Amino acid sequence: NYSDTATFTATACDAYVWHGQTYTTSGTYEYKTKTIHGCDSLEILNLIINYSDTATFTAEACDSYEWHGETYTTSGTYEYKTKTIHGCDSLEILSLTIHNSVKNETTATACDSYTWTDGKTYTISGTYTQNLQTVHGCDSIVTLHLQVNPTYETQETVVACDSYVFNPFG
Repeated sequence: NYSDTATFTATACDAYVWHGQTYTTSGTYEYKTKTIHGCDSLEILNLIINYSDTATFTAEACDSYEWHGETYTTSGTYEYKTKTIHGCDSLEILSLTIHNSVKNETTATACDSYTWTDGKTYTISGTYTQNLQTVHGCDSIVTLHLQVNPTYETQETVVACDSYVFNPFG
């Protein structure tokens, strides 16, 4: 009866169990046993451990963000499960902050002129827009619907006996 030596090669993700022992690192491991005839026997394991992966990303965007083919419009934490190049589970975590653009409309009525937030004075009725950016750099549109009513000055010289009714408009 002869002694026996056997060599095994294995590849696993994260851990490998061999003869009741858990291995978490690559290496060469030996297991001594006996053959069925009671002779010494040696098993040799050449083990390659590939590891799962977790990656965390942080992003900020205006209005929406596209990640792995999905469009996100609200802030939050999102996960994407995939495999490493060795076939082990992998997890990507996205911490996303969405900043929204602003669309604001204002209606105003003024006599003669109106000074808007852009510092310009408008004397003609109309619709005016400003393209601005929020503090986070998101495009924003502010619209002013303005009605300007001119004031009138009239000057009359009147000579009246007893009474006079003044009507500047007519």
